[in-house]
Amino acid sequence: MNDQGMQTRYGSALTVDAFVAKAKTNCELWESYARRATADTELVARVNRLTSQRFLLVLLEDWCGDAVNTIPALAALASASETLDLRMLERGPEALAA
Repeated sequence: MNDQGMQTRYGSALTVDAFVAKAKTNCELWESYARRATADTELVARVNRLTSQRFLLVLLEDWCGDAVNTIPALAALASASETLDLRMLERGPEALAA
């Protein structure tokens, strides 16, 4: 896939808040973990020392237990940092097509 294709996918991907609001499975877990997630200040400072913006695109589904346990923490880090932007792309045929 070329850079333009990735930029298009990233642009159409959901923000963390939109993904959590749209979740149909594990809704309460997503909301609870998202509310409680915090970012370590030392880690935020390290991430902010990155010399350029980083765009993180996560491929997931709301039913995935690993995602519900890890993505809220990553989202808190991205939200607290100046150099990370995080988007969610729901897994599906169009997302998996290269």
